[in-house]
Amino acid sequence: MARELFCDHCERTLTSTAYRVISEDPGGVLLNMLVCHPCNQKARELGLETREITLDELQLKRG
Repeated sequence: MARELFCDHCERTLTSTAYRVISEDPGGVLLNMLVCHPCNQKARELGLETREITLDELQLKRG
């Protein structure tokens, strides 16, 4: 049975698609969060890099 996943920002339950929000500088990663669609939209408005990721892909990585 799949484990339920939550948005790292607002704690909503993630559905079929989640988003990775990333912020880096030359010294390393500053931000690396898994978020829901509304939080993804807000991150993009703030100019942060985002990438769509399916929950199936996450389940495979987390095994």
